[in-house]
Amino acid sequence: MTARDATNRTEGVASALSSDQETWLRSALDCAGMGAWRAWPETGDFEATVGAKRLHGLPDDAPLDETSAMDVIHPDDRDRVRSALQSAMERGADYCAEFRTVLPDGTVRWLLSRGRWMPSVDGQPPHMIGVVQDISERKQAEDALAHSEARLREAQDIAGLAFWEFIFADGTVIWSDAMFRLLGRDARQGPPTLEEVRSLLHPDDQPLLDTFLENAAAACQDYEADWRLRHADGTYRWVRTRARAFADANGRCVRLFGTDLDITERKRVDEDLRRLVEQREMLVREAHHRIKNNVASIAALLAMQARSQTSDTVREALLDAQQRVHTVGRIHEALYRSESFTSVDVGAHLQALMKDVAQSSVTRQGRPPTLRLQCPVGVELSADTVTPLSMIAVELVTNALKYASGDKDEVEIDIALCGRTTMRLVVADNGPGLPAGARSAGGLGMRLVDLLAQQLRGTVSYKSSPAGLRVTVAFSPSPAL
Repeated sequence: MTARDATNRTEGVASALSSDQETWLRSALDCAGMGAWRAWPETGDFEATVGAKRLHGLPDDAPLDETSAMDVIHPDDRDRVRSALQSAMERGADYCAEFRTVLPDGTVRWLLSRGRWMPSVDGQPPHMIGVVQDISERKQAEDALAHSEARLREAQDIAGLAFWEFIFADGTVIWSDAMFRLLGRDARQGPPTLEEVRSLLHPDDQPLLDTFLENAAAACQDYEADWRLRHADGTYRWVRTRARAFADANGRCVRLFGTDLDITERKRVDEDLRRLVEQREMLVREAHHRIKNNVASIAALLAMQARSQTSDTVREALLDAQQRVHTVGRIHEALYRSESFTSVDVGAHLQALMKDVAQSSVTRQGRPPTLRLQCPVGVELSADTVTPLSMIAVELVTNALKYASGDKDEVEIDIALCGRTTMRLVVADNGPGLPAGARSAGGLGMRLVDLLAQQLRGTVSYKSSPAGLRVTVAFSPSPAL
């Protein structure tokens, strides 16, 4: 082969052009980052512009023939490029190849070479004329896109997402590979038609598809639905479909793009949970019924025993016990009626509890007591806190009704619950106050309040004056679950 340098030849790529035209052509090629070349298969001659040499990483004055051009091509691409070029010239056809070239510093550059076969004209031998350009950035973008698509496919597989598309104009259905796997179908059979998709739906769910398509066509609406699709093994899989509608410039819906997610296992778990909740509710109702009956029976037995006693002390003790049993029953009822079995709205609970106490109590003069209650609104406390707190409140109010009455025409009792991190239950009456030595003597009521306060990890303080008795229980509530 004979090397022909384009810069030294009288005939070349621009030999038929004027000097101005040749300059313009070279400038255009340089501006586009391209080079030009020609090859004569009959003589083996080859020539290239300076731009083509630079793209191959060669000096401007270096000779470039077919052999040297092939030498700078990446070894893995060399045979493929040589074969494509020779085949095109033998057939007199156009040529196109993408390949890598290795620069002197080891950098790999992607090039695109295109050639057009020029038959013999006016005695000129047939030859191929072509251009070469750097496509490294495009290749990098393609690699990045391929990597991104691979990661997307991997994410889809991990998430179990499948994609589909529907074209309204011709009814074309397009499925992703994941969609075929979702339903166990062979992708080589191609996606189903719309009618086949409808037949895959459970008969009860087929009207949903019709409604979906009608709404999409009429108003170009997005859609979401759970329905059952038949797997290749004959079983039905629950699938959650989310679809987005796309309209043309006239607002007419032209296509739908959607995702399908297999939620069969989730549906099974939901159904198991539903059954468990139903069983739990049934057991709770049964337990509540039995506890309520037992509490009522115990209270009735205590009342019956109290009526049969001739001793006022014994009768009073039995009635006090009955009151405490009623308190436990009220607490249980409040927990049962609350949305959560583990926590109670303490303000609403104490309001109802004190209302019951007021309605079922009278002073020694036979008059209803005046109870004033101040409680926070919407504060949830755990059942472990509400139970002893309620019993303390009832115990203190009951004691106030018993001992604060005296000869007063009206008994006034103030109950207040305040604070957040540290709460205080304050019960104050307008009675004669605590008798001397009563605190140290410690009656059953006081001992019970002390024990219940210990359950709350709290303290009890008494402040007695001629104006009445003020009892304060300070505690840190357990958080509601």
